[in-house]
Amino acid sequence: MDKKERICDVKRERYNILRLYDKISDEFCLAYCGVMRCEKGYSYGRSRANYHLHIVLSGSGKLTVNKKTYEVHKNQAFLLKAGETSYYQADMDDPWFYCWIGFNGTNAKKYMDEAGFTEGVYVRDCLVDSREYLLLAQRILSISDPMTESVLMRIGIALEFISLAIRSGYSKESAEDLSGAELSYYYVKRAIDFIYGNYARINVSDIANYIGINRGYLTTLFKRETGDSLQEYLLRYRLGKACELLLTTELPIQEIARRVGYDNQMTFAKIFRRTFGLSPSAYRFHDK
Repeated sequence: MDKKERICDVKRERYNILRLYDKISDEFCLAYCGVMRCEKGYSYGRSRANYHLHIVLSGSGKLTVNKKTYEVHKNQAFLLKAGETSYYQADMDDPWFYCWIGFNGTNAKKYMDEAGFTEGVYVRDCLVDSREYLLLAQRILSISDPMTESVLMRIGIALEFISLAIRSGYSKESAEDLSGAELSYYYVKRAIDFIYGNYARINVSDIANYIGINRGYLTTLFKRETGDSLQEYLLRYRLGKACELLLTTELPIQEIARRVGYDNQMTFAKIFRRTFGLSPSAYRFHDK
């Protein structure tokens, strides 16, 4: 294949996508870069040969992988992993605007593990300004010729994009210099950050697995640091999100239950009433 045929630069009002074949070595290959302002309800789903790292700049949407659905919003990153089937959809009211890179190579999984996208993790908070990612993506998109020096420049910027994702998260090594109270706080902070980004489809075991420590040990640390059990904190956060949706949207109760992690509306209503003394419907109209 001629090198000129390996680059496809697609520009439209809502998106700019560069399809590439930037393979200098087997360690890392940049395959895609794009910026897209999605239309309402825009969706896409399939299995991919590459990793696709998306950074949400504004708006929100849903990502479904392995029968789990995650709500993803501004200042979060989501990863489509190579060889896994995933489906994602922009919100109908506030569709997301994101940038992304697609890549593969022998180091791809290692890089994503270091960025916090370990086994079973697909969504992370961006703990740096998400606009930094956009600037990097725009730099890649501005270099569309197939010359070797351009390939090297694009790969270099893509690695900056990934290093930003690693810096944005918590590397495993960052805990090595901590001890005692600092280490306890570190684990609890990671647990809370993970809840914020994934509350609708996780349980206590998922949180412990994400952090990489024993469930019982994490539960003990969390109780000591916050005064709440990890299960109580997760429940309260879910119900807080439910209250927010009840008061600020006209979504059906069943849809709100699903969005905060309850596939069974009756179970959601029972837990809600037990916590607040009102049914979800009564809570919605209590102050109106």
